[in-house]
Amino acid sequence: MIKKLSFTVLLIFNFAFSQGNYNDSIKKVIEKDFAKIGIAEFKNLVPFHTFKGMGYLNSKDNKVVVKPTYSNLDFSKPNLKGRYKQIFFEIDSKTKDVKIFDDNFRIMGMGSDSSESNKKDSSISQGFSVDIDNNKIYSYSSSYSSEPYLFLYKKNYYAIVEKDGKYAVVRRNGETLENLGFEYTALKKYDIGNNIVWFKYKTKDNQEGFVNINGEKRVVNNLIKDSNNRIQGFFDFIDTKSSITTKYYGYSIEYNDKLYGVFDLINMDWLIKPQKKFKIIDINYSVEEPLSEKYDLNDRKKLKFYFLIGDGDKAKDYYIDSEFTKYIPKNK
Repeated sequence: MIKKLSFTVLLIFNFAFSQGNYNDSIKKVIEKDFAKIGIAEFKNLVPFHTFKGMGYLNSKDNKVVVKPTYSNLDFSKPNLKGRYKQIFFEIDSKTKDVKIFDDNFRIMGMGSDSSESNKKDSSISQGFSVDIDNNKIYSYSSSYSSEPYLFLYKKNYYAIVEKDGKYAVVRRNGETLENLGFEYTALKKYDIGNNIVWFKYKTKDNQEGFVNINGEKRVVNNLIKDSNNRIQGFFDFIDTKSSITTKYYGYSIEYNDKLYGVFDLINMDWLIKPQKKFKIIDINYSVEEPLSEKYDLNDRKKLKFYFLIGDGDKAKDYYIDSEFTKYIPKNK
């Protein structure tokens, strides 16, 4: 028994020792690859894709400064993050110290197969009731076609509701908001932070635009027709807990089968007008100094934005900026 226990302990020790040696060797490779890149240059690094992997180029001259032997590379935030082989790492923007993460396993969210209990209540003529402790609806009027989409705005609960194919925004008592009554065939909420909420709408007369919670309508019929949108992306790092939702700081990718553009939901105008040449699939940014601990749209002025262009082949993806400057490596 003692021999078996000793053998098990020895195996664990040898594995830990081997893993430590492997991590040290990976760290040395990363340190060597980034040795000639000064901290002041972190903000100029732009990831690029090839069939071999990802690398970094310098945005000033598009020259490759890190060869494409990596994956999961991000822009300066202001630390650099990425993956070499199966090892995730982070490079400190003040010291250039390389941190290696041993915990290289995936924690994937498990979907629930439990069905929602019937929350329709025939005794409620309009409106809905809220489980405040859990921020969810526990009953709603049977006059609504489906469960309302609940949201909280300035400490008050509202919901997007559907009735006979028409959508509206209502208070808990069922009262509709100004210019947000049952006149829309489509209604989608855009919450970009700092208490700025817009609803993208479409009417039965095919009018499209944005309306805010105060009923103000903007950019009427100046959008991409029947467009989809994205207001945030995702950076995959180590596991689901460590991965990051990349908010677009008030920008929205608007697109349909033919046109792509970037709309500014703060200034309510196009940053990149609808066009066919560039298929914009993601937005990212670099920053020199750490941002506010809490997400704040006022940080947007500190960011340099990049727009990922892709057409199905990830090895050919590349970034542009709002001036359509392409960041494609000169010497892969």
